[in-house]
Amino acid sequence: MTQKYSTQLASEHRALTGTRLDLVEYMQRAAHVGNSAAHRRAARAAAVASTSEHYELASLYFSAGYLSLQQAIEVDSIRSAIDGDTQLNDRDWLLGAWITATSVLVNAPGHTAQFLRPNSASAHARIVRTWGRSVWDEFIIALDSVALVGTEKWRSNNSVFVGDALDLISTGQLRDVGTIYADPPYTKDQYSRYYHVYETLYRYDYPDSSGAGRNRSDRFTTGFSLKSAVVASFHDLCRNVARMRVPLVVSYPSSGLLTELDLTVADVASQYFNDVETLSFEANHSTMGGSTGTSKKTATENLYVCTI
Repeated sequence: MTQKYSTQLASEHRALTGTRLDLVEYMQRAAHVGNSAAHRRAARAAAVASTSEHYELASLYFSAGYLSLQQAIEVDSIRSAIDGDTQLNDRDWLLGAWITATSVLVNAPGHTAQFLRPNSASAHARIVRTWGRSVWDEFIIALDSVALVGTEKWRSNNSVFVGDALDLISTGQLRDVGTIYADPPYTKDQYSRYYHVYETLYRYDYPDSSGAGRNRSDRFTTGFSLKSAVVASFHDLCRNVARMRVPLVVSYPSSGLLTELDLTVADVASQYFNDVETLSFEANHSTMGGSTGTSKKTATENLYVCTI
C-alpha cells in the first residue's frame, strides 16, 4: 500500500511540513470515494477482492480528512492482520483495540459528522500534530487497555441488541426487560452521521459515500429527528412499552423537537400510562463542535418516569 500511494504520500509530507495554506490546498484537492470516480472504481474492485487488495477502505474513504493517508494505510494494514488471524477468539478484542486506536487519532471534534480543517493556526497545529502520530503505536496501547466491564456473573445476564429501538420493542424482543430507559434524539440532526466512520470501518463493506463528510448513503435515520414524525415516534414508544406492562423512563430536554410542537413527553405518555412523573434538572449539553464556538450550552433536562 505504501508503494501504491507513494506519490500521494509525498504530497502529504510536503503539505504537513509546509505552511497552513499548503495543508488547506492538500485537503481540498484530496480524492476520496465521495468525489472521485477513480476511487469509486477502486472501492468496487477492493470490495470483491479476496487477497490483501481487499484492505484499502480507510485509504479510499477517509484519508486526507479524518485521518492522514499514512494513518489510513496503517488502519487498513491492521485490519488485514486481524482478519488473517486464525485465533478467532481474539477477534473481538483485536477489533475493539483497532477501533479504539483509530478513535484516538481521528481528526474530528468529538464526532465524525465532519473532519477538522486547518482554518486557523491552532487547527493547523492540531492536525499536523495528530497526523504525525502512529496508529500502530495507539493499537499496541489499546491492546493493553481494552478490558471487560463488570464481573463474569454480571456479564452473563446481559444481552446486546442492534437495531431500531422501536422495532425491538414492537416485535417483543425485549419482553424480559424489567424497565425501559429511552434517551431519544431531540434535534433535527440524525445521530448516525456522528458515528458513520466507525460503523464503516467496523463493517468494512465499501458503501456508497457522498458529501463533504463522506457519509454512508444507507446510514440509519430515525423519526425522532424529523419534525413530521417525532410525535408518531413517541406514540409508538409509549404505546408499545405500555403493552409490555413495565415502567418507561424517558430522558428528553425542554429544547427538543417535540417541544417546538407545543408538546411534552408527558402529554404523549399520559395517554398510555396511569402515572407520569416529571423530574427536571439544569444541565450543560455539548455542542459537538457547533459553529457558535462554544463547547457547551445550558439546557433543562427532563426525566419522565412513566408507570402503569
